[in-house]
Amino acid sequence: MEINKHIVDNLDYYLKLSSPEYAFLLCGDWGVGKTHFIGEFVENKKNTDLKLIKISLFGLKNISDINACIFQELHPILGSKYARLAGNVLKGAISMGVKLDVDSDGTSESTLNTKLDKLDIREFFSDKKTKEIVLIFDDLERSEISTVEVLGFINALVENSKVKVILIANENAIVDGDDGKTYTDFKEKVIGKTFEIKHDFDTVLSHFLDGYSLINYKQSITDVYKRSKLKNLRKFKQSIDDFEYLINKVDDKYKENNQFYKDLVRCFFALSIEIKKGNLSEKDLRKNVPFRWSAENKKTSGDVYTKYFDGQTHLYNGDTWANILFKSDLAEINEETSKLAFFVEKIVEERPDWVKLWNFRELDETEFSKLIESLESELNDLVENNLKIYLHKISLIIYFSKNSLSKISMERVHELVKDYISEYKASEHWKNTSLSNGGMFDGTGYGYLCDRDDDFINLKKLIVDSSVEAFEQGEIERKKEKVDLALNVIKTSNLESFSEILLGEYSLKPIFNGVEPRVFIDRLLDSDNSTIGKITDVLSKRYTENHIYNGAPSYSYLKSEIDFWIGVQQEINELLPYKQMLKGHLLGLFSKYTITNIINLLSK
Repeated sequence: MEINKHIVDNLDYYLKLSSPEYAFLLCGDWGVGKTHFIGEFVENKKNTDLKLIKISLFGLKNISDINACIFQELHPILGSKYARLAGNVLKGAISMGVKLDVDSDGTSESTLNTKLDKLDIREFFSDKKTKEIVLIFDDLERSEISTVEVLGFINALVENSKVKVILIANENAIVDGDDGKTYTDFKEKVIGKTFEIKHDFDTVLSHFLDGYSLINYKQSITDVYKRSKLKNLRKFKQSIDDFEYLINKVDDKYKENNQFYKDLVRCFFALSIEIKKGNLSEKDLRKNVPFRWSAENKKTSGDVYTKYFDGQTHLYNGDTWANILFKSDLAEINEETSKLAFFVEKIVEERPDWVKLWNFRELDETEFSKLIESLESELNDLVENNLKIYLHKISLIIYFSKNSLSKISMERVHELVKDYISEYKASEHWKNTSLSNGGMFDGTGYGYLCDRDDDFINLKKLIVDSSVEAFEQGEIERKKEKVDLALNVIKTSNLESFSEILLGEYSLKPIFNGVEPRVFIDRLLDSDNSTIGKITDVLSKRYTENHIYNGAPSYSYLKSEIDFWIGVQQEINELLPYKQMLKGHLLGLFSKYTITNIINLLSK
């Protein structure tokens, strides 16, 4: 708090005044650290004769809502989180027309406000209180109550009830009302002192990283922060949470390499922050725009390359980073990491024949003749290759054919490629190989010898399109295998595999959208009663509002599963009249609470 020490001193002075009759304003842009500052300030006042009550005005619609929030904070029971939840449920019920007898006096009331209007706020500030109450109102600019009305309410507090009030707001976002009354006019009457919160990034970052594995790489994060010029600390905190999710998926053997870890931190935060700032799109990232310099890049992406990657490694290609940052897809993170120079064993080995041909300028006549004959024979015999290598061999044979250095004609090359696709498109290798039509990074370290040749471009597209179709079919089969495994272990009550699949590989990828609800129900019926509780625990961790990835709740990636869960709930409800005893009761609870919560989340 050193950078804001003068604000702390002024706040302390304000709180010592007997009756200042004005409010104290803390302002600053969104995400600059206002909430963090006031949180520390409140914490430091815990053992004093002050009781600081913090109320968020975010979304509040009228003054009665503010009174209700104050009441909840001050009441020893209603101030609990469960009472607040109950209060929100109560408000929701009333807003939908449910008639409630709030006072148990035999009369129904349709609005909570009729009770709140009777609340006299002054009763909380009598001399009988052991501590002096100070009210802190945050998010002034995000309230649905007019700013002038809120200021009028605060003016009554400071003048009539003699309450000290601290306001927190982003003044730049406050909009004047349509009635001609301006914030500036009323501010002069209500607010006596205004201070702008600055943030000490080093201190805030230490707080953010407390308990995180990133604490040893604080300097790398600080370097990215300075380059990014990002002022919104909240977005930086989101990136920290996202990185923690990523690093937990990386094998420990890779994390032991300090240089890799350091580079991963730098690259991840650089890309994540630029995405959050709106400087980098998924399309540009997949085109590797941040990893190469051009005048156009500077216009479209704020020159991300110059800020972070000029002379620095970017570890993975654009597609891999896009999958991580935009799709939350970490399925291939360890495979891609294993290919990095940090982890590839340095051994001297004979160069493959196709690489020798790629370097044909180094060959003498005899060696070239042997190599070209071997390549022609291999292609004619439809010998299966790694698809990326096969594309290089097709590129080579096209080049040599068009330069009269091969016996295979271009017509024959087209025939061979079609025959090769027909022969192997259903093979396991094709089903497990993801191939991109991009030409810059294919994982071999070599560019195609004739990458601009029309025949090669057309044949490459034919191969890539066929491989994509095969890979998608493989994905369907692999997903089905995972589903079958997850459902089959339900019967055994050994849910370790079930948990690993739903909370691991498929934690952010839909898996139930291809499952018949009845199959799931049948597995539950065949399982022990205790299994329902175990499944509930796993599902509660998978469908939660507590995990955020790329600024979005994790459940938002699973929305396509909603029809499955609706179907499961319908099946259970149809089954319950015929399924008595304990299992029927447990299934009813599972449907009423667990499945209903899942459906509500996926419906948002």
